[in-house]
Amino acid sequence: MAHADTSDVIDGPVPGEPSGPLSATARLGTRNAVILDVVAVILFAVLARLAHSPLTIGTWFHACWPFAVGLAIAWGLTFTPQVHRARGTGVLIWLVTWFAGIVVWSIANTQFEIFMYIVSLIVLGVLCIGWRALASRLLPQDAALD
Repeated sequence: MAHADTSDVIDGPVPGEPSGPLSATARLGTRNAVILDVVAVILFAVLARLAHSPLTIGTWFHACWPFAVGLAIAWGLTFTPQVHRARGTGVLIWLVTWFAGIVVWSIANTQFEIFMYIVSLIVLGVLCIGWRALASRLLPQDAALD
């Protein structure tokens, strides 16, 4: 069985790949995009704990792990050459990260908190789309930093 060549997905953007603020990598290459998404989820959890309880490793982990699972699911869904290069994939990563994180958090905590859902959607959006907007604005068109 022939396997599709995905080396361009792993190594960075290819000519013609969407690279704006709503793309998956925003000109940074896959590895750096994943790293920045992980940083966004970590920062999201820190902000959540600072807003609602003392920040400790335990409270941070409690807030972080469901959304880290969501982020892994999001990147797993987009890690094909066709989806990875699709316009708006950065939005897909944000929304899947949020939705899966909320589902896991709600099941783990047996709670339904609509205000938390709305705030987390906004904050994750600012963080996940925000770094993409900055990168796509600040990096040259031909940058592929991976």
